[in-house]
Amino acid sequence: MEDKLRSQTSMSNSNSSLEQRKVRYLSWGIFTVAHDVEDRFVSSPRIWLSSLKSFNDPLRCFVRFVIDLWRIAPWQSLEYYSHIMWMVISPVLSSYLGYLVLHRIDAAIRNPAGMQKNELKPIQMLSLMWLTCGLLTHYVANMLQYESRVKLGPHLRVHFLPQLVQASLARDQVDMKDLGSFPSAYDYGDFIPGWEPFCAIFTRLRHILAVVVEILVMVYIILHQEDAQSQIFSFLIVAFVLVNFLSPIDAVGGKGYSFWTKNNNYNRLMTLYNIVFDFQYRKTLIKDGQTQCLAQEYKRVSDSLGPVKADTYMLGWCLYPAWHWGIVRFWIANSPMALIALTLPWISSTSPIFVMAIVQYSIFTMQHSIDYLRNTDESFWGLTTRIMAFYDVIDRPPCVEDWSSTLESNDEQKKSISTKISLQNVSHQILEDISLDIIPGHLIIITGPNGSGKSTLAKIISGMASPTSGWVLVDDQPPSQALSNDGLSIRTLYLERSEAIYPVSLEENISMSVFNGEAADKDSLGEALRLGRSHDIVQKLGLQTVLNPCSIPACSIVREVGPGARKALRKNCPDPHPIDIPEDHRQHMIASRAFFRLKTRDTGLIILDEATNAMDPAEENHILNNFRQISREKGQTMIVVTHNLSSIAEHADDIFYLERGKVVEQGTHAQLMDMNGAYCSIYKATGQ
Repeated sequence: MEDKLRSQTSMSNSNSSLEQRKVRYLSWGIFTVAHDVEDRFVSSPRIWLSSLKSFNDPLRCFVRFVIDLWRIAPWQSLEYYSHIMWMVISPVLSSYLGYLVLHRIDAAIRNPAGMQKNELKPIQMLSLMWLTCGLLTHYVANMLQYESRVKLGPHLRVHFLPQLVQASLARDQVDMKDLGSFPSAYDYGDFIPGWEPFCAIFTRLRHILAVVVEILVMVYIILHQEDAQSQIFSFLIVAFVLVNFLSPIDAVGGKGYSFWTKNNNYNRLMTLYNIVFDFQYRKTLIKDGQTQCLAQEYKRVSDSLGPVKADTYMLGWCLYPAWHWGIVRFWIANSPMALIALTLPWISSTSPIFVMAIVQYSIFTMQHSIDYLRNTDESFWGLTTRIMAFYDVIDRPPCVEDWSSTLESNDEQKKSISTKISLQNVSHQILEDISLDIIPGHLIIITGPNGSGKSTLAKIISGMASPTSGWVLVDDQPPSQALSNDGLSIRTLYLERSEAIYPVSLEENISMSVFNGEAADKDSLGEALRLGRSHDIVQKLGLQTVLNPCSIPACSIVREVGPGARKALRKNCPDPHPIDIPEDHRQHMIASRAFFRLKTRDTGLIILDEATNAMDPAEENHILNNFRQISREKGQTMIVVTHNLSSIAEHADDIFYLERGKVVEQGTHAQLMDMNGAYCSIYKATGQ
C-alpha cells in the first residue's frame, strides 16, 4: 500500500482579485510534492459579476466562430451539429428503451403463465429498437471522432489559413506575444485553425447535457417503481453521481505538481550517475585516472542511501488518491449488482434481476460522460479565450505602419528611399549615443573588434532594430521599426553572415520566383550566378535541387510500418534528406540571390554584414567588387560590415571604427591611416 500522504497548506503571496491561491505540500517517499489549490469560496458577489463580464468577449468570439463555420460550410456544419444532438439524446433513449425491455421481461418472469407468444413481439420490437439505437450511436461517435474533422477541416483551412499567413507576415521578429496563436512550421499536414477549442467546447457541452438528461430519465424511472425498489434505485444512482463528481482524480485533485528532494545522498548519486553514463565525461575520466575512484564513490553513496521510494517515473506519472476512494468507486461504479443482491430481503415483492439490470445499465450509460468531464483540464473560459486570441491575431492591424502604398505612389521617393541616412544620439543595447550621417551613393565601411556593436548598428540603419533612444531618419523621415515594413525592406538589400535558404529549388531561391509565381528570367539568372560566383556550385547540384526539402509524416504513428509499405513509400515518394553544403558555398548562392534582386528591383541601400566572411580572400574580393561596381552604376548607398579591410577599405568614402558601442574614429582610409590610431593599428596588425 502507498505511503500515507501527509499534507499541509500554506498561503501563497498572490493576492489575485478573482481567486485566493494556496499551495499544498505532500510527502511521497523521499520527495516533497507541491501543487496549487484554488479557493472555491468567493468573498463577494461582485467578483462573480466581474467574472461573468470577462466571459462576454470570449463567448462572443466563440459565437462568431460558429457563425463563420456555418457560412463557409453550412451542410457540413449541419451534419456536425446533428451528430452532437444525437450523442446527447442517444444515451437517454437507450436507457429508456432498456428500461422498457427489462420491465416487460420482468413482468414475464413474474407471470410466465399469462405470457402469450404474441405478447413477446413488443419485447422483440423494443429490443430491435434498442439495438438499432446502439448501432447508430456507434456510427455517429465514429463520425464525430474522425469524419467531422476530415469534412470541416478543409473549409477552415481554406478560409482562415490565408488570414493567418497575412497576420503572421505583418509581424516582425520582436512582436512575439501572439506566437501561440500561430501554427508551427511542422504543423502543415494537420493544423486546422480554431478546430481544437471549438471541438472541445461542443464535446464538453454534449457530455454535460447527456448527464443532465440521463439523470432526468432516471428520476422518471424511479417515480414509476415500488417504494422499496425506488428507494434502492434512488440511493444507488445518487451515490454514483456524488462519488464520481466528489472523489478526487488523484492525490492532487487533477492538478499539475512539482516535486523535489533534499536528500543529499540521492542528489549526490544523481550527479555520479550522470557522470558515469553521459559519455561526454568518459574521456576526461580516463585521462584523469578517476574511473575506479568513481565506482567506489558510487557504491559508498548508494549504500548510504539504501532502498528508498524514489521512482520519479511513477511519481511524475500519477499520484493515486487515498485507498478508501478506490474502494467506494469500485463498490458503486463497478459492482452495483452485488450491492443490490445484498438488499434482497427488502425487495422481495418484485424481481431483483430487473433492479440489478436497470441500475447496472443506467450507471454504464452515464459512466463515459462523467469520466470525460472528470478528466478535462481546460475550462470553458480557457477554450473560448483561445478562440478570442485566434480572432485577435486575425483582426489586429500590423504592428507597424505599411509604407508600401506611399512609396509606390511616389516615383521620386522610390529612387531615393534608404539612400540618405542620419542617426541622431542613437542608443541600443551596446550602442551609446551614436550620431552619424551617411551620404547617398557612398560606400561606407563599419569595422571594429568583436562585440563593438557593428552588426547592431547595421540593424539600426536597416530598420531591423529600433533604437531605445535617439532618432533614425531616412530621407529626413523616420523609417519602419521592423523588417516587415514592405516599403523599406523591398528597397533595402540586407545580407548577414548566415542567411536562410528556402526549402524550394535553387532556381527559385536565387530568382525568388516562388513568391510571385512568375518564371525566372534566364539571362538575369545566369548573370546573378556569374556575379555571385556560384555557377559551378549550382551546376554541380542542379538548378532544381532542394537543399532542405519539406515533408509530412508519411507513416502511421502507433503501428510499426512493414517492409513492403516502406519500400512502396520510397518508390513513390523518396525520403527528402537535407543536402549539407559548405558555408562558403552557401554564401555564394546567397550572394547570387542578392545580385538577382539588384538586377530586377529598385534598391537604394545595400548592407553587407560579414556576408562574405566564410569565403577565401580572393573570392571575397571578387564578390565585394561586384557589389561595389553595381552600387556605383546605380548610385546606391552601400554599407559593408567587415574585418577584411584589404578587400575594399581603400575604395570607401567613409569608414566608421567602433569600440564598445561608440564611433571612436571616422574618415576615409587615408585619413584614418594618417591618424595612426586604433584603425591603423588593426590594419597593420592584420598584415593588410
